[in-house]
Amino acid sequence: KNLEETLEKYPEGQVAIIAPEIAIEPWWTTALQQKHDALNYHAAKTPKQKAILWKEVFEGKHRIIYGSRSLLLAPFRDLRAIIMMNEHSIGHKEDQRPKFHTRDLAYIMQKLTGADLHGIGSSISLPLWHKIEEKKLAVPVPTRRDDTQFKIIDMRSERKGGNFSPLSEDLLNILTATLKHTSQAILFLNKRGESSCLLCRDCGYIPKCHKCQRNLIVQRHATQGQVMACIAGEVIEPMPDACPRCGGVSMKMVGLGQEKLVALLQEHFPKARIAIYGKDRAKTPSEQKKILKNFAQGEIDILITTPLLYNGAPIPAVPVVAALDIDTGLTTPHFMSGEKTLHHLQDMQSFLKPKGILLLQTHIPDNPLLTCYRENRLNDWYEGELKSRKMLHYPPYSKIMILTSTLREHGNISAKTSLEKTLDYIKKTEPELSIELAKKNIGHRDKYYLVIRGRDTEKMMSVIRSMPDVSLDIDSPYLI
Repeated sequence: KNLEETLEKYPEGQVAIIAPEIAIEPWWTTALQQKHDALNYHAAKTPKQKAILWKEVFEGKHRIIYGSRSLLLAPFRDLRAIIMMNEHSIGHKEDQRPKFHTRDLAYIMQKLTGADLHGIGSSISLPLWHKIEEKKLAVPVPTRRDDTQFKIIDMRSERKGGNFSPLSEDLLNILTATLKHTSQAILFLNKRGESSCLLCRDCGYIPKCHKCQRNLIVQRHATQGQVMACIAGEVIEPMPDACPRCGGVSMKMVGLGQEKLVALLQEHFPKARIAIYGKDRAKTPSEQKKILKNFAQGEIDILITTPLLYNGAPIPAVPVVAALDIDTGLTTPHFMSGEKTLHHLQDMQSFLKPKGILLLQTHIPDNPLLTCYRENRLNDWYEGELKSRKMLHYPPYSKIMILTSTLREHGNISAKTSLEKTLDYIKKTEPELSIELAKKNIGHRDKYYLVIRGRDTEKMMSVIRSMPDVSLDIDSPYLI
């Protein structure tokens, strides 16, 4: 509805609609091309197809052009408006060279062409809010829907009342009423397997992956039954009969995983049809589409899912949406944890029917974000978050640059050694810059990179331009 209203404002000229993921574009094709003369443009096209599309865009043959990030690089003849769908989505950040963000490129195109910039979606990022506050953009500020209900369930009170289950009494009662009326529910739980880890209650030992030192999760294997596995893949180990360190037999599964949630729900609702929508169960696009199609046709009563659902095909709204572990996102030691959780809340409410209810199970109900969300004071939270970031010199009041080495390891020269030399050079030439060498394990391999933070972007760039054999990424959501 918001998209159609925006398109009506521009009967002439060209309008660019940017989606965060190519995967959702086929679902837009039917909707847009039924009403408008729309052209589908994205980087997955063949070189020949791209050449034809570029020519059509340049000649102004189509009023509406929609696609993913690379669309803004097309040669528009008369660009009047840029519409970013779900601007807060991580999908708007390019992970290959050139590693641009659609939002930053849209700012440049706005200055060059005079086109209006619109953000349509359930939420907006803090950098975009900052532009709105500076009155550089006129983008509607999202709020919590007033046609739905919102309830925070204090899991501390559940335990005090004798309920030690990960499912609260309120959630079970609402699911009972929902299933009784043959309605559907969506439960968000971003944890694979049966449990997050295995814990020895005698000595505190937790089995870890021998390759990356992550905690091994407990999950069901197709042929081996219950096993311990690393979320990075490859490593699968049998369940121990006793603790490898102390020999104790008090090994306990800790944390709630999707598979365990299915088992718990089946105990309470044996007739309910329950499915998991995640990359473990639906690894290919066709498998994902099949699950969503079954849900849309009413063949699934309770859908357990992850944020992967946000980029899937449109599904019918439901009366109940619940987040079973919102605390994980809120307590992650990252400066963007609150912002990401807010986007998660806004995306979840988009699946609700009018008068539907969004339930949050939490042990920290007094968290400032949850308080502002409950009272529908998102403006206050955005302003408070901006003040905190300004005080701590985090984006949008600074830039965080990620430098990775482009050298392949050979002989005595490694990526780590190359970055250490770069680190020493920058510390000597620009001692006021905040810089450190960091490490991240990706797919059982340690990846080293430099993190540079500062306000003077030009000075930072002048230093980096003199550095050979490095790749640059600015404000990357993948590493920082």
